[in-house]
Amino acid sequence: MASGLDSYKFGSKNNWRRRIWNEAVKRLRGSGKKISECVVVYLPGPDNIDGEIATSKGFKPWNLYAVEIDKKRTNMLRSKKVNVINEDLNTVLTVWNAPEKIDFVFADFCGGITHNAIGLILNLLLSECFNEKAVVAVNLLRGRDSHYLKAYGFMLKDINKHRGLYFYRILMLFYCRLSASFQDLEPTKKLASKQITFLNKMTELWANPHSLEYKSKCGKATLVMDSLIFNWGSAVNFTNTDRKIFKNISHVKTPQKDNSVLNLTFDYNCDFSTIRRKIGASRAIHTMRRNGTI
Repeated sequence: MASGLDSYKFGSKNNWRRRIWNEAVKRLRGSGKKISECVVVYLPGPDNIDGEIATSKGFKPWNLYAVEIDKKRTNMLRSKKVNVINEDLNTVLTVWNAPEKIDFVFADFCGGITHNAIGLILNLLLSECFNEKAVVAVNLLRGRDSHYLKAYGFMLKDINKHRGLYFYRILMLFYCRLSASFQDLEPTKKLASKQITFLNKMTELWANPHSLEYKSKCGKATLVMDSLIFNWGSAVNFTNTDRKIFKNISHVKTPQKDNSVLNLTFDYNCDFSTIRRKIGASRAIHTMRRNGTI
């Protein structure tokens, strides 16, 4: 999940980053949470700027779980004393085994609507790792996701190109598909106006999403980055059977031209025991640092 950018240290992104953290703090406090007790999972990037901002906002270092899939970058971060889980973010969320639930997940993917974004959507719906009244932030690249948009495009025609809003629309449609309470709203190739009205109302009243965007340079190209931060948690209540069926989700298969992605088929090729050990090791380091033993 590494970014295509050489560095995250530039003005527009730094301003955006602080807006995201300020909004997260406001939402978490608004739901009655103490920032010093909130558990955060995030992608640190090469410089761990988000970790530094988080501690400046009152989050405790031992509650911050950085996740980085690239081994070389992981080693670099660890040399700077950053406690990193060397794994895919969605896989970590799928098999999360720490007793503490997650209050804020910050997924700065810097990619479009691809398997990373869809994997996060499925974890939001089906993983048991999130606390009630959790907050979620995503950052997505506008473009380079045409294959996925061919599968989901019929759901998105009434909204603009903002990938954060695309993300949330797909999340809501998957929610409707998986929840027995909304089987009459199962997505079809042509959404009825009442379905769109319902989804928009649910979005407004339930998650209160806040969208942002900024532009950045990558070589000669100008990239448009779309972000969304929203509330999540207690409103999703699937049955134990639902969770048992989907608890081993790791990666979403590439959608086919016939929109078979809507059937929610997955790969199950993770070594969950290894990932759980990585999470446990990260938590142990946090505990020792909190207790001053290392």
